[in-house]
Amino acid sequence: MTLSFLLLASNVAFVDANKFLGQVPVHLESNIELEHVLLNELEDALGNQHRTFTEKRLKAIKSTAQPIFAALPKNENGKLGSATTSYALYRVFLARHAWYVIGLEPFKAMASWNASDPTSILDQRVPEFITGLFSTRLGKSGFGVHELSVLAATIEHFVHKESLLRLNAAYKSLAFSEEDALGEEEVETVMDTYMALYVLGPLVYNMSTVSSSRVRALRANVTEMYPNFKDTQQFLRDVQQSIAPKHDYFYYSEVASLVEEIGERYGRWQDYECRDLKDSLVEMEDPGAGGAGRVRLADFYNAALNKGKWQFTENVEYLRLLGALDESNPDNLRLIIANYINGPSNCAASSSYYSVCCLNECDELLGHIETKVAAPDASVETILALVAALPSSTVPGNRTLSTWLTHRLEEVAKHHGGMIPLHGRLFGQWMHFAFPRECTFPHVLGAARPQTTAQFIKETKRDPIANKTEMQRYVSLAAPHQRRATETGELKEVLAMESAMWTMEEELVVARPIATPKQSPYGLWFRGAVFVAVIVSTLVALKNSVDTKLTAVRQGNEKYFV
Repeated sequence: MTLSFLLLASNVAFVDANKFLGQVPVHLESNIELEHVLLNELEDALGNQHRTFTEKRLKAIKSTAQPIFAALPKNENGKLGSATTSYALYRVFLARHAWYVIGLEPFKAMASWNASDPTSILDQRVPEFITGLFSTRLGKSGFGVHELSVLAATIEHFVHKESLLRLNAAYKSLAFSEEDALGEEEVETVMDTYMALYVLGPLVYNMSTVSSSRVRALRANVTEMYPNFKDTQQFLRDVQQSIAPKHDYFYYSEVASLVEEIGERYGRWQDYECRDLKDSLVEMEDPGAGGAGRVRLADFYNAALNKGKWQFTENVEYLRLLGALDESNPDNLRLIIANYINGPSNCAASSSYYSVCCLNECDELLGHIETKVAAPDASVETILALVAALPSSTVPGNRTLSTWLTHRLEEVAKHHGGMIPLHGRLFGQWMHFAFPRECTFPHVLGAARPQTTAQFIKETKRDPIANKTEMQRYVSLAAPHQRRATETGELKEVLAMESAMWTMEEELVVARPIATPKQSPYGLWFRGAVFVAVIVSTLVALKNSVDTKLTAVRQGNEKYFV
């Protein structure tokens, strides 16, 4: 999945866009139905096409956003603040299209969401007033599910407009005009050219000005730079047949609809490459204690050198930066499968708005828990019951969770006064050990800095690929002897063996007061009564002791004085 052309050429940066605030007219600050107001104002600024596109998508977006919204912490207005809005947008785009929108990627630490600004995605691509309309409303009262959905639909509209730039470049390179009616084979040629521009997007500096000769050169060489392009072509044919079967000719609007549908489906379709990659790693999983979801670096490099797995070549420095290296035992470095699969090194295509990367399977598992809980926090008992019943691609459902896993969850609950925030580092860490091949290990802020190979090369001026000598050095290391957790009955030893990377450092998507379980008034009265009884009992015992000592003094016996 680590594409050869991305190793040397990708230059898409995962950075936050600049905030671009504007002023909202006074008459909009009254308590009017916001969705209607937003749609009207967006239509005035961006045209009827935007209104039509947005309204067509709102129902589906709301359906995706509602359970996510219900489970996130709210402000005093019952709405999402800036951090939770950014996080919700990331989850919505991932669930709908497998898009990692630039500025909302999950590669960052949990604490980073607190500094995020969801409206910055719009940047300077829209009139200042539009960004200000969203920003002021967000800052004033927060976002409900309607505002969140309208913003998501607006971003999706700009993504679609960008895809039309790509389509126009393909048309121009083939000497077609928008007025032409194209035959089926001509449409296939257009779509192949369009997809070449899509997967090789990092090689195009400006899609609106790219030359036709450059487009033709990229199309001619795409298979060499992206070996799986033939599979992509079959995907294009399948989409075309599913929405326009037996069409003799296509107008531009119909080809544009085809492009839109490809954008909807491509993210989830291309994830099959990620699953193949994951399966290869799971086959090499370390059988030792704490080895679930981990591959010895020696086995990782051996697969590259001797088993034809050309993808497994990243060096230790780059793997460490990705957060994909378990260094809890310096004598036995191991690759963390989920962190490696879900890192930016495995992103396949990109635009100026988003990248298409491997799907994080843990988001679907978390989504199931969110839907059942429908609140930001849950009890130990609730989570244990839900997770024990929940299957993943490598973990069976209806299982019995281990004692040490239960103990760790109780630790998290104790840290938070009894309840467990669902959107924090500690629960994410627990989910990693509950589903070690699906959920990434959440490093604390600053411990890892995931970036693409191109970003690594630009920043360090070094190659992220290990040479054969370096790989062979790790391959030749003997596997250290490790005790298995089943060989000891001591809980502390099992905890140390099975979760050596575990730390009690918390980071929340949004900082908030600790949630404590509600105490029954009868419970408070009982605790008070017990406290009073203990005090009275202590005083009586003290009095008896003093009386005894005074009697001894009167009798001339000093042995009671110590």
